Amino acid sequence: MGGVFSSRSSGRFSTRGRFSTTPAPHYGVYRRPRWRVENKLKELGWYLPLYKAALRGRWKDARKIIDEDPEALTAKISIASETALHIAVGTGTDIPFVEKLVKNMSPEELALTDQNGETALSVAAIVGNLEAAKLLDMEPSPFSGEYGAKLLIYLIHAEFYGLALKLFELNPNLATMELNEVGSPLSVLAEKPNAFPSGSDFKFWPQALNPFSYWNYVRNTKMRHHQAIKLVKCFCEEIMELDDAKAFSMLQEPLHLAAKLGIHEIIEEIVVTFPPAI
Repeated sequence: MGGVFSSRSSGRFSTRGRFSTTPAPHYGVYRRPRWRVENKLKELGWYLPLYKAALRGRWKDARKIIDEDPEALTAKISIASETALHIAVGTGTDIPFVEKLVKNMSPEELALTDQNGETALSVAAIVGNLEAAKLLDMEPSPFSGEYGAKLLIYLIHAEFYGLALKLFELNPNLATMELNEVGSPLSVLAEKPNAFPSGSDFKFWPQALNPFSYWNYVRNTKMRHHQAIKLVKCFCEEIMELDDAKAFSMLQEPLHLAAKLGIHEIIEEIVVTFPPAI
């Protein structure tokens, strides 16, 4: 015969130590109300034609949908809460489609984010869609503060140094921001030795390729080198505006990374700009 402490008992102890027969509350995994899920699926189904149009670059189909439903231009049309612009930029296949979307959107609408907090511009940086990134408006307001620093770092990771310079010129203070587990923009740049002449060797270019391809590669590489060096100079000059203690602290990581990877361009610029860093 099982007593009150039997494993089959449905009772429990109350907070006052007395045994209670009231069922214990269930702390399970939170589930969205079914009606919300159904509404979300219905909404995604409604915008499925627009999703397909953005995915395939069919502006005629997209334009018809947007004309009938202007809210479709900024609607979240995927399970990841992406807009048509996010989808089109992410595919990287139809720049005219992206251009037409951009012309119909305000700077605030261009700055809309998906569920991961990414704008269409940051998606362009992540997937390496340079043409789309050039089309997107870079007004200061949507691209400042911590998000602006995050975007600047994305551009550096994607080796869009020209766009990174443009963003920096709009918001110079981004150079002095540090993100958790990422560091400053200068630290991120110090992890890319191939962005500098000291980390590139044209002698190892595959001999099988024709001379035109080789010289095109050399020209583009030298342009990236020039842009990266300019970024280093700009970042260092901006960091110099901080108080000495903060500047010293912020320059230590990029200095050590550059020394480890042999990027003398960064080391020299830091030493010239802020000698106490060494």
